[in-house]
Amino acid sequence: MLGKLLKYELKASARTLLPLYAGTLLIALVCGISMAIRVDNMNEFHQYMANGTAVTYGSFADPIDGGIDTLIGFTMILVFAFCVAVTVLTVMSVVQRFNHGIAGNEGYLMFTLPVKHEVLLGSKLLGALLWSLASILVIFLVGAIIGGLTIFAEREYFDWAYLWYRIWELIRSWNPIPSLLLTGLNGLCSLVCTILTIYLAIMVGQMEQFNKYRVAVAVVVFFAVNWAFGLVEGAFYSLFGIHMMAGMTPEPVQYVNDVYNNYNFILGTDTIMSIIFCVLCFLGTAWMMKKKLNL
Repeated sequence: MLGKLLKYELKASARTLLPLYAGTLLIALVCGISMAIRVDNMNEFHQYMANGTAVTYGSFADPIDGGIDTLIGFTMILVFAFCVAVTVLTVMSVVQRFNHGIAGNEGYLMFTLPVKHEVLLGSKLLGALLWSLASILVIFLVGAIIGGLTIFAEREYFDWAYLWYRIWELIRSWNPIPSLLLTGLNGLCSLVCTILTIYLAIMVGQMEQFNKYRVAVAVVVFFAVNWAFGLVEGAFYSLFGIHMMAGMTPEPVQYVNDVYNNYNFILGTDTIMSIIFCVLCFLGTAWMMKKKLNL
C-alpha cells in the first residue's frame, strides 16, 4: 500500500514540476552553449593575436558576438528565474500536497483507506523528499551544464592530467570520503527535518481552536520548532566546543588533523540529533493525525 500511495503522490506533483525541471535544464543548455561559443570566439581571437595577425576584436567578432552576448544575458536571467521557480514551486508542492491531502478536502478520502496513519504520513514524506532531492539535482545540473560547456570550450588551456593528479593526491592525503558521506547524510537528515517540521506546523495550525488563523499559527509553529531545535544544538556545541578547542595542539600538521576530526565529530553528532528530531516530529505529526485532525 505504501508503494501505491507514493506513486499517487509523485503523479500528483509531476504535472507541474516535471515540465518546470525540463524547461530549466533546456534553458541552462542554451546558456551553456552560448557561453561556450563566446569563449571559443575569444580564444580564437587571442590565437590570431599571438600569431601576430593584424586584426581588431571588433572586426573579428562582430556581428556574431553582439547577438551571443545578448543571448547569454537573457538566458542567464531566465536560468536564475527558473532556479528560483524550481525552489519555490517545489516547496509549495510539498506544503500543498500535505495540506490538501491530510488537512483539506482530500483528507476525507485518504482516511477511508485501510492504512495506518504512519503509512499515510510516510508516503507523503517520501514523495516530498524525492521531489526535493529532484529539485536539488536540477539546480546542480544547471551549474554543471553551464560550467561544463564553458570549461569544455577552454579544453586546450587546461592541464587535465595535472588537475586529476592533484585531486587524487588530495584524496589520498586527506581522505575526505568520510566527511563527504557525513555531509551528505547530514544534509539528507536536515531536509527530512524541514519537511516534517512543515507537516507538524500544518497539523498544529489546522486544530479547531485555530480555525481563523491556520496559516499564521502554522508559520509561527514552524519557526518556533526550528528555534527550539537550534537552542538544543547551540547548547550542545557550547558545552562540548570548549573541550574540543582545549584539546587541540598548535603544531600545524596535528592542528589540521584535529580540525578534521572535530569537524567529523560535530557533523556526526549533528546528524544524530537531526535523526532524533525527525523521529519526534514524525511521531508528533502522526499522533495529531490520529487525535487532533480537524476536517
